[in-house]
Amino acid sequence: GATECTKCAAGTFIGTEGGTECTQCSAGSYSAEAATVCTKCSAGTVSADKGATECTKCAAGTFIGTEGGTECTQCSAGSYSAEAATACTKCKVQLSAQSVPPALSLVQKEVRALEPLVQIKVQLSAQSAPPALSLVQKEVRSVRSVALVPIAP
Repeated sequence: GATECTKCAAGTFIGTEGGTECTQCSAGSYSAEAATVCTKCSAGTVSADKGATECTKCAAGTFIGTEGGTECTQCSAGSYSAEAATACTKCKVQLSAQSVPPALSLVQKEVRALEPLVQIKVQLSAQSAPPALSLVQKEVRSVRSVALVPIAP
């Protein structure tokens, strides 16, 4: 017979005392050497294959929100994540020269010079209306009693 017990290698376990065979950890879990159980990968990490000795962090731009995962999920368009994320974060609206109609900068200059009680009508596309309107509203606040009315396209 045996003179001593053999430890199970990392990535495997033996679940019963006196057991004779080590079993690989299932995908989504891992173990260290001499384990009696496998440990599920924590949220934000995965193990795609059986017999893992550690879990891998989800790459930036991907996530997994549950433990025991085998595959990270890509963040949807308009969202992002850091490495080992458990969820993606929606991008905040940020304006760029491409997203604001060029005429907006002219409107901003004109708003500053307007007399009180003047009504401005700005026609905006459905896509640029909310961010552009917000910008114009900020400029309007600096001019007394000016009303801003968007026109439907």
